[in-house]
Amino acid sequence: MIGLVIKRFFYGLVVVWAVATITFFLMHSVPGGPFDSEKKFPPEILKNIQAKYHLDQPLWKQYGFYMSDLSRLKFGPSFKYRNRQVEDILAQTFPVSMYLGFWALLIAVSFGVSAGIVSALRHNQAFDRIAIFLTTLGISVPSFVLATLLIYLFGHRLKILPPALLEDWRHYLLPAFSLAAAPSAYLARLSRSTLLDTLGKPFVQSVKARGVSGARLVFKHLLKNSLSPVVTVLGPLVAMLITGSFVIEKIFSIPGMGRYFITAVTNRDYPLIMAVTIVYAVLIVLMNFLVDLCYAALDPRVRLK
Repeated sequence: MIGLVIKRFFYGLVVVWAVATITFFLMHSVPGGPFDSEKKFPPEILKNIQAKYHLDQPLWKQYGFYMSDLSRLKFGPSFKYRNRQVEDILAQTFPVSMYLGFWALLIAVSFGVSAGIVSALRHNQAFDRIAIFLTTLGISVPSFVLATLLIYLFGHRLKILPPALLEDWRHYLLPAFSLAAAPSAYLARLSRSTLLDTLGKPFVQSVKARGVSGARLVFKHLLKNSLSPVVTVLGPLVAMLITGSFVIEKIFSIPGMGRYFITAVTNRDYPLIMAVTIVYAVLIVLMNFLVDLCYAALDPRVRLK
């Protein structure tokens, strides 16, 4: 087990390094720079600013400076948020996105898996047809459209939920549901299809012949043999929800990491863009490793080597 962790840790470092390298050179390949719009500064001051952030150096030297800081877990100062380190911005915004993502994940898994199970057990019945329609709608409607509709309905027309900002638990409801709608619909479709496939296998008929039915059949025999595909998508899904939806945080004026990322892209804030990208890559690597561990727990035939 220790050898597996060390091996995966090394592979994870390689993946994060590759993501950081590709992102770095892609950003700098786009024409323009982060301070090109600062027309109010004289050319001499702009040169001093570029020298301060090493932007006057060749690209390979800038890459060396950045990787040196990254090896010490330093992302450097923000270009647009003056006198603020990127690490401080992440420390302030990541907990907000994580908390919002936690509630969105809880909603997505609870509603999605439950709806998929009931839909599969009531195959071709009224609930199944309604569930298929709703999940298709949930996957098809973009999150920003759903968020706008929820704000209009519950925030402005009914006035029962706050339409923006984060002050108490009620402020998390609309963005959490907006963020969880598409993952919930996808998990419902996936749970339904995998459970239907499991229901058609010979061992299920054998279990039913022994008189096992109801909740015992579902939770003891069906779910454990059907959840592997669901666990597969949970890895990147958890990372996506925890880091926060960029659009959802922007719509609801949530001071999370996603909202800062959009602002960073607009402002060409290289260090902040790199930091958010690397955090996302680290979460993806970590979640995929946890998914592999869950495989072994769900299916004894899977052995991690």
